[in-house]
Amino acid sequence: ALRLCPNHQRLLLQRAHVHTQMQEFHSAIVDLSHVLNQQPNSAEALLLRSKVYAKQGHTTLAIKDLTAITKNDPKNWRAYYERAYLRHKQVEGMGDDSASLQPPVSKENKADGADAASHTAVTYSPPRP
Repeated sequence: ALRLCPNHQRLLLQRAHVHTQMQEFHSAIVDLSHVLNQQPNSAEALLLRSKVYAKQGHTTLAIKDLTAITKNDPKNWRAYYERAYLRHKQVEGMGDDSASLQPPVSKENKADGADAASHTAVTYSPPRP
């Protein structure tokens, strides 16, 4: 059917689903990108492409697609849910190493014996009238 109508969006979406199930992620991305070239706001294509990106480990690209859905369809709860899940996985992947939340130590500070724990926070004070 795609030979007769190579740009048929429904068929491309169905084939992308099959490619995803068969873990042929590159082929799925190609089909989904064709759909999105014709319909940039297709929530179904963006959602499936975000899942494929996530399975490939491209979390940032997946979140970008999910954000595009929420901008075009603010009531799309599925996009919010999937995006929150991916962001949670990103944070979870950082672990609970508190050192990752501290600023890095520059070579100059390290040479002086300073470490990341010695950095102090800078607070903002509004200008006085």
